[in-house]
Amino acid sequence: MPWYQGGTLLNYLETVDISEQENSSVFYMPVQRVCRPNHEFRGFQGQIESGRIKVGETITTLPSDEKATIKSILNGSTEVQEAEAGQAVTIQLDREVDVSRGCVLANKEDLPYTKDVTTTLLWMDDEPLSLGKEYLVKLGTKKIPGMLKSIEYKIDVNSGEHIQADHVEKNEIAVCHLEFAEKIIVDKFKTNKTLGELILIDRISHATSACGVVEDVSTDGEVPYFQKDDIKTGGYIFEEFYFNLENAFLSKVNTQDKTYHVGDTVPIEGDSFKYPDYFDILAADSDAVILIRNRVIEDIIPLSEYQYTGLPVLDERGFALRIRVKADLDNYLYEYKNLDKENHLEFFNKWSKFETYRRIICTDNFWMI
Repeated sequence: MPWYQGGTLLNYLETVDISEQENSSVFYMPVQRVCRPNHEFRGFQGQIESGRIKVGETITTLPSDEKATIKSILNGSTEVQEAEAGQAVTIQLDREVDVSRGCVLANKEDLPYTKDVTTTLLWMDDEPLSLGKEYLVKLGTKKIPGMLKSIEYKIDVNSGEHIQADHVEKNEIAVCHLEFAEKIIVDKFKTNKTLGELILIDRISHATSACGVVEDVSTDGEVPYFQKDDIKTGGYIFEEFYFNLENAFLSKVNTQDKTYHVGDTVPIEGDSFKYPDYFDILAADSDAVILIRNRVIEDIIPLSEYQYTGLPVLDERGFALRIRVKADLDNYLYEYKNLDKENHLEFFNKWSKFETYRRIICTDNFWMI
């Protein structure tokens, strides 16, 4: 092209300034790795995505919400006094904190912490988007199970028109409600890009099913399953489990979006669950117990006020707890209070039993929602 006297496209891509940030005053770094070469050093490694940080500054660890002072910063093997966005560093703090891969170091405390987001997704899988199917969500350095709960609308790529839809095919774009398995640090893409961009990974094939950005974050918190005054609990005790034979995946499906209160009648039987008329729901994470008497919620009380009466005890997922006498309850609560990440699964397998009141229904209906 002899008529073109400008620079090359490759040169432009390699030299263009991309340092401008919408929120450059805010420091945050998703933790990629915890480095502990010996008992005297524990460093948190990752790339600074926004802002700058100096030795001696106080930062907050999220989501544990602990404050600590930066003791040292390593850029590669070189110790430096400060670092800024774009640099991969190791940060050592002046005290022990609860931080692992996927956590975030920041100089502000109010980064959104939630499990419910609205996302714009480009669907890339040969299989259509499946509501109720659990995917692995990769967001920043965090990898966590997540479920697509609803499709708000599809976007016509030619006109931008919003189209009502109940499914999404390959190469289509849709705005969807996504729910993570637990609360994580996440933000709108336009505010903090690294905390607002994600991919969905199929748990069976490990293929990338979709990529997308977070458009909105629910800061009001998730809708509680049970509530009385200030006592709120989560769970999915009345949600169905289906195993799709044709596509080999397990779906957890909402039967209805509802918060139950004292006096409400609860559904004790569905396709994949059948509970007794009288039982207690022990929600240890929320320090609450729900008393079900003759299919009605008699009361929702603090865990500290609970007196075991011999009735079946379930957790908020609908799993039977192996509690038969008061001593079992005391042991359960003692082990729960001393629970850590290393023995979490061991604790769950010891005390919980799925098949007492629950079962998984097989179906070849891809759209069983």
